[in-house]
Amino acid sequence: MFIIQDPVNSILAETNYFFGVRVLFQMVHKCKVAEYTEYKKSCAKKRPADSSAEQVATDSGLTPKRVHRQTTVNERMLAAPVNQDKLDDLVMDYIIQELRPLCTVEKPAFRNLILGLSPSHTVMSRKTLNKRLSEKNAMLLYDIRQQLADQSAVCTTADIWSCMHKSYLGVTAHWISHDLNRRSVALACARLKGSHTYDVVADHLMNVHSQFGLDHTNISFTVTDNGSNFVKAFAEYHETEEVRSEESDDGVGYDDDSVEDTDANLQVVDVDSVLVEECPHAVDIFLPKHMRCASHTMNLLATNDFQKIISADSGSYKRLIRSAMAKCSKLWTNVSRSTKAADTVEAITKLSLRSPGETRWNATYDAIKRLLDPRVCDKIPVVMDALKMPRFQKIEMEVLQEYLLVMAPIAQALDKLQGEHDCYLGLLMPTIQQIKKKLAAVSATVEHSGPLVDGLIKSLEARFTHLFEFSTTSKVYAVSSVCHPNFKLRWVPVDKKEWVKAAFLEEAIKHSTSLPDASATATQDVSDDFFDFDDNAPAEANPDGQSAKVLIQFEFYLDILTH
Repeated sequence: MFIIQDPVNSILAETNYFFGVRVLFQMVHKCKVAEYTEYKKSCAKKRPADSSAEQVATDSGLTPKRVHRQTTVNERMLAAPVNQDKLDDLVMDYIIQELRPLCTVEKPAFRNLILGLSPSHTVMSRKTLNKRLSEKNAMLLYDIRQQLADQSAVCTTADIWSCMHKSYLGVTAHWISHDLNRRSVALACARLKGSHTYDVVADHLMNVHSQFGLDHTNISFTVTDNGSNFVKAFAEYHETEEVRSEESDDGVGYDDDSVEDTDANLQVVDVDSVLVEECPHAVDIFLPKHMRCASHTMNLLATNDFQKIISADSGSYKRLIRSAMAKCSKLWTNVSRSTKAADTVEAITKLSLRSPGETRWNATYDAIKRLLDPRVCDKIPVVMDALKMPRFQKIEMEVLQEYLLVMAPIAQALDKLQGEHDCYLGLLMPTIQQIKKKLAAVSATVEHSGPLVDGLIKSLEARFTHLFEFSTTSKVYAVSSVCHPNFKLRWVPVDKKEWVKAAFLEEAIKHSTSLPDASATATQDVSDDFFDFDDNAPAEANPDGQSAKVLIQFEFYLDILTH
């Protein structure tokens, strides 16, 4: 049995073994408890005010144990004093990162907080804060221009939205850095007044590009949604390759000597009508190549095309899916508008329902998925009865289950294409190909939703024709996918691999000023159950090339299996 006889040792034992040893001491040595308590009180009286447990242990001839104590705010400030400039920078960073109004520095509570923590300093005024923010903004813009000036290829995006009855134009820029990471910056979030016509959009977009030294020569693509104003702006002001070649030929596009001085070549033009055009600066507007946002196109596929497919159906599926969706919509509306209904649903299911959004189809998919969650689905009849709404029929629940099964590839693809960090152009073509493959696979497993599957496949092929043809239009997408270490040639159909491989090697030779180490891509992670490729397809013969060194390097890159 473990017996403690020395009271001093009992103090150390209490320190090391906490209350367990104290309980053991009280059980075994009941007669010593009072003596121990008195000894503890006497030690507390004799101990100096600034003494510590470390000093007690040292006086007892034992190894002292370091006691950690949390430092106070004042001690930290004394250990690392903050000067006025540092304080001003911290305040400015707080205003920027928390999106606080400039008048925050004039609030009594904020000033008391800063002066209470650092009485020897002052809080900058609103005017000073405004001036320093302007200076910091100028420095940031200069830094962005310097970064963009070093890039040979940049992709920009543009979007227009409204908030609080005001319209805004947002523009961002993206590029691949030398360390193969994607970099992104925001170029503009500017007010857009008046009508959003195609010429106004084109003028504003070109002005933003010009402010940062960007033009159609170093912008690979500008990505926008499928809005008619964006589509027409790029159709009207996109500079073609023929115009570029004319500009490069000694700065002129024709030879003066080839023009005959005859009346037949003269054309009478009304100067007034030319000067009073809709957009006086249209002749000076040149936009880069246009690319429609694949995520927005997929969203249209899941919403507009879905409704067209349902309307065109002449069987029972049209009636079943509309009936099921109507009940879902009524339930979501009731829960979103009535707190009593929301509380009732949460009390029964122990979960809150999700409501669809107005702009993103993913929200509708997630809302139906929550309804069919086993934790909610089993209690849906009770919920509908409590809200005095008609119950879902069994066949309607089956149709909703099939809806989730059919639309799952589209929802997964949208999550990938809307990624913040790992979304590249090389992801697009394999993703679209996989959607079609998965839709075709699910067609044989559904009982009611056959028309929906067939309609979605046709709409997918119609909206992304350029990604299924393997032609000149799809060359940039195919080459980008081959450049992605996770894909290479694994996603390409067997009968198209020769064409894709030749296109990739052609671009590789064209841009082979510096050859990367192909073996460095062998350890890429491809553990993604969305992509299902035939990695056992037979290898093709090597095509002829202009440079043996380039061919060897890139053949080695393509032959590395990324399992």
